[in-house]
Amino acid sequence: MKDPIHILIIAYYWPPSGGAGVQRWLNLSKLLVEKGYKITIYTPDLHEIPQRDDTLLQNIHPDLNIWKRPIFEPYNIASSLGLNSSKKYSGFSDIQKVNWKTKLSQWIRGNLFIPDARKFWIRPSISYLSKKLKVEPIDLVISTGPPHSMHLIAQGLKHRFPHLKWIADFRDPWTNVEYYDQLRLSKWADRKYRKLEKSVLQSADQVVTVSNSWAKEFNELGANQTAIIRNGYTEPIIGDKSHKTSGIHICYLGLLGDDRNHPKLWNALNSLLPQSTDNQFTIAGNLSNSVKIEVENSPYHNQIELLGFVDKQRVRQLLISNDIFILSINGGTNASGRIPLKLYEYLSTRKAIICFGPSHAHDVKKLINDYPKGLFIDINDPNKLDINTWYSQIKSIDIYQNYIEKFSFQHSASQYGTLIKNQCLK
Repeated sequence: MKDPIHILIIAYYWPPSGGAGVQRWLNLSKLLVEKGYKITIYTPDLHEIPQRDDTLLQNIHPDLNIWKRPIFEPYNIASSLGLNSSKKYSGFSDIQKVNWKTKLSQWIRGNLFIPDARKFWIRPSISYLSKKLKVEPIDLVISTGPPHSMHLIAQGLKHRFPHLKWIADFRDPWTNVEYYDQLRLSKWADRKYRKLEKSVLQSADQVVTVSNSWAKEFNELGANQTAIIRNGYTEPIIGDKSHKTSGIHICYLGLLGDDRNHPKLWNALNSLLPQSTDNQFTIAGNLSNSVKIEVENSPYHNQIELLGFVDKQRVRQLLISNDIFILSINGGTNASGRIPLKLYEYLSTRKAIICFGPSHAHDVKKLINDYPKGLFIDINDPNKLDINTWYSQIKSIDIYQNYIEKFSFQHSASQYGTLIKNQCLK
């Protein structure tokens, strides 16, 4: 009997770390094992986990191999010097308070820690994995970023083991990510980032990303070939009406920072909430200061619930119990390919979705406009929409299960399986 294809996945985010970054490969690795692949995860042994979600541990497939190695991260040093290191997991979403310490922290992050603060894990990981691969051969390695240091580890292995197939999986862009312009880069540092990005794109056997626009960007930067394999939902939310109470329940899941805090979002809520005192808006995720101020100043603040970061089980409860889900896309020029993972969770409910974003957010705009219960609101359009009338018209639309199956991780895992087989047959 032929041995199964053995895949090494290099991933920084892994349970018990929570948040969006862990979901893609937690789900895909589990499904690939079920499809007959042998999967080994290489991930750091983290002592500091800001967004901890122990409920995710039960989703790790028991047949997964997991290799861990300690990692040095310089954030504790930054904290001891009084520098702001709080943004290491959430990007640069809260830009209201920019003092000299914040500026210095951003400069150090951008100019000294290239490509990111996990750079000190690259060389030790290449050495550690090289020894492992001599004892336990690997057919294919998948690196997933950000952080993009993971790609440099895979690149180092590729140099030492030229026969090894390598897929570079980009959940986000590299030099076109939202906060890149906030890194206060020198010309030298900017050239270094772009050189590293191009070397990864050109040396990987296959580049994978999550949207059409980002695939086009990577191809223009010199990628050998870029495949699009989207994120997805874990499991559908089917027919549970036992939770239902009176009023319309609206929900936003995930980080809500300054770059997604659009006036049109609050205008919409100020239209929906006053229709009934039973109507409620729930935010489950970390917030920037500007969002907290919006909540405090809202005439309907008694109908707004702030939960903070919640685990995956609580997310599922919120998907069941709410009627309308809110999505907000940053207004920057790089928004064209941004499709937040939470959109797929929203789609799994087959309920109403309202998305706020710029007109050039092409990929997410198309998904929302194609969805029978979706509404895309252009944040720069001066016209006002009657959201209450829209909701009354679409809330009873039935969406069949087979419509949303293409948005599942199960579908994405099948696509990845085909890609892996094609690479290993070359």
